[in-house]
Amino acid sequence: MATATDTKYIPIISSGTVGPLGVAHLPRLWTKLTLGNAGMLPDGHDYCGQGFDQMTISDLGLEREKVIAYVKTSKPTYVQFEEWVKANGKTDAATIKKHNDAVNGYNHG
Repeated sequence: MATATDTKYIPIISSGTVGPLGVAHLPRLWTKLTLGNAGMLPDGHDYCGQGFDQMTISDLGLEREKVIAYVKTSKPTYVQFEEWVKANGKTDAATIKKHNDAVNGYNHG
């Protein structure tokens, strides 16, 4: 019988995807953290990388270790995660627009 950790999932949600808050990459970041905490990311897959993951955390004025700890200990739904981000970060329209423009305009070359 398979256990949760026997199954690995590649998060296929795009960095351009937004949730109700409208922040690009935030749904993908939550997905990666949630899967990683459950031991369900494939070996070698970034749990919380230095690219868009860190850019999203930094752009929203959040602290990396606090984001990771919150998802690990609270196991929030996505909507709960957004509420936590709103309570702990910068989510005004100008900040979100600047972040989304950076994500959507990034050329992976």
